[in-house]
Amino acid sequence: MLQTFIYAIYGLWRTLGLMLAGMALFKWGVLSGEKSRSFYAVVAAAGLAIGLPIIAYGAWKNFANDWSVYYSMYGGTLFNYWGSLFVAVAYISLVNLWGAGSSFGGVKRSLIAVGRMAFSCYIAQTLICTTLFYGHGFGLFGYIPRWGQLCIVPAVWIVIAAGARFWMKRYRFGPLEWLWRTLTYMKQVPMRNSPLPAHGS
Repeated sequence: MLQTFIYAIYGLWRTLGLMLAGMALFKWGVLSGEKSRSFYAVVAAAGLAIGLPIIAYGAWKNFANDWSVYYSMYGGTLFNYWGSLFVAVAYISLVNLWGAGSSFGGVKRSLIAVGRMAFSCYIAQTLICTTLFYGHGFGLFGYIPRWGQLCIVPAVWIVIAAGARFWMKRYRFGPLEWLWRTLTYMKQVPMRNSPLPAHGS
């Protein structure tokens, strides 16, 4: 049901709508940091001020209804459905504000590396987590307490980011990005040695 009915009435329209919104934001220069710092500051503050109360109220209503499937899967989803849009735009603005600053340069370079090999990082994260939780690995699904999960998530992030930065210091593309380009152009694409771009380039 989740892969058919719910996808058709919820996921498909939301995903397509957000893709169009993202294309518009990119065209307007919002995603690429072309707006002023004051613009991003105002959008971030407004997005959080509108979105977070809506989401918080929705969570309170779901708890009040004991997370009943008839409430939480229907009317109870609407608060997060709409509130998350404002919060997402606020996060975009906060990331652009941070990117324009000079703090945490090492973290930024690691994120640049992850972005340049996002396909490989996605598959690597999938392999790590399925090895931890699925039956072909350690089979830990359902056995890790909440505090353990909160430790695993940043640990996986750190491993992925460190691995991506190490790789991109030596190669132009991630391994799967290189394979994808090679298959697309039907010829072997040069792989080695393109240093990470300087911040702001």
